[in-house]
Amino acid sequence: MSIATNPDTRDLDADLAVCEAATPGPYRLTPCSCGKCDLVFISLSRSGGLLLPGDARFIAEARTGWPHAINRAQEAERENVRLRNELDALQLEVNQQHRSACYD
Repeated sequence: MSIATNPDTRDLDADLAVCEAATPGPYRLTPCSCGKCDLVFISLSRSGGLLLPGDARFIAEARTGWPHAINRAQEAERENVRLRNELDALQLEVNQQHRSACYD
């Protein structure tokens, strides 16, 4: 039932399909009424307490899929900052060369 056998090569399109196949929210967490434990019950709209296969898969895949997607997003953001900084430096260099050529 896992989308990827290697968590480093998750297919984000397949992960998104799992998300879209799940029951739309809201999902609610309800603390156990015993007052003695930290357990919670998950409640989905119109679920009556039973999980459809798509919802169960969504919950199971979220444990590895979310961290993977977040790590990839953070890596992409860092690369974006690095590339913007590099672009800014190159634009500054080009502008300085242009100014020098204008005054020669």
